[in-house]
Amino acid sequence: MKTVDQKKKKILFVIISLVGGGAEKVLVRLITRLDKDKYNVRLVLFEQKLDFLHELDSSLRIDCLHKTSRWDFLNMIFKLKKIMREFTPDVVISLLDYANVITALALSFAKVRARLLLCEHNYPMQHPAVSFRAVIQRLKKYTYRKADNVIVVSKSIKKYYEKNLRLIPERIKVIHNPIPDEEVIEKSREKAEHPFLQDAQRRVIITVGRLEQVKRYDRLIRAFSRARKQQENLCLIILGKGSLEGELKALVKQLGEEEHINFVGFKQNPYAWIAKSEVLALSSEVEGFPNVLIEAMVCGVPVVSVDCKSGPSEIIKHQHNGLLVPEGDERLLAEALLTIIRDEKLRRKFAQTGKEFAAKFQVENRLPQYEALF
Repeated sequence: MKTVDQKKKKILFVIISLVGGGAEKVLVRLITRLDKDKYNVRLVLFEQKLDFLHELDSSLRIDCLHKTSRWDFLNMIFKLKKIMREFTPDVVISLLDYANVITALALSFAKVRARLLLCEHNYPMQHPAVSFRAVIQRLKKYTYRKADNVIVVSKSIKKYYEKNLRLIPERIKVIHNPIPDEEVIEKSREKAEHPFLQDAQRRVIITVGRLEQVKRYDRLIRAFSRARKQQENLCLIILGKGSLEGELKALVKQLGEEEHINFVGFKQNPYAWIAKSEVLALSSEVEGFPNVLIEAMVCGVPVVSVDCKSGPSEIIKHQHNGLLVPEGDERLLAEALLTIIRDEKLRRKFAQTGKEFAAKFQVENRLPQYEALF
């Protein structure tokens, strides 16, 4: 007779790390809401970066493969194959392309019969032919065809994989990111202490994300500086950490905006900061499906975003629940920020329509879509 644990469906999640990002948030939200009476869940990380560890149940089994570099490819495959043979999962779910490629190869070598779900959260970018990222892109053409389903977070990404990897359209499932609105609202009521937020004369713009090239914070900083020349009481708070922090701070100094732009690092609870700001800005050159836009809407904060590849245009209906500006146009981005800051009636409208739109993305509406693929 099978034990209770043996009757449960075994789910193995694989991701590079739990460093603060959209895909990592989605993974945590899925794991914490899966029914423990139905599923035996295990998590594999490549790196011991644990920003969201506190949100996971202490009983969850977590294995770290201790990746030493991105070229530590064969070692990751071997270690993951060993875990798969020991755990014998019914379903393997991997998130983000580097982990996806390794997971697909490891499952092939492990010879374990499990459904393979590969989740893509980013729109693929072009890379030099001899780069590491180009190698990953070529391997995806082989490994993604091994998946039972490829789960993508936007229609734009689905179209890309249909065209460029020639995947069977029926195997590509669009599941928008789940947003736990009640949790976001509760956390948004907590304190966020910062001089900009305590000064009633300040008009606060906020942005949240990794300080990396793809987020194009250089454009936002220059657009902000342009806008502040027309309205001196503007200030910008940047939440996040990353490799470009020093370079971005140098740009702020060059523009003479040190008193008006502040980097506050990664925050476990960004919602308290977002809720106390007047507008959230997104300046990325490419996205997947930017959670932060929905999260700001849940908080009742108007949003301005560049209309980059994948995501923002599926969230923002221009002039209805936010403002979209052409990607790369810093002048129009500055004008959009000023439009919302100066128009209280428009802010109230976007706060209301944003909340109504965000209600579609509750976790309870998304979880069954994942479970249907198990």
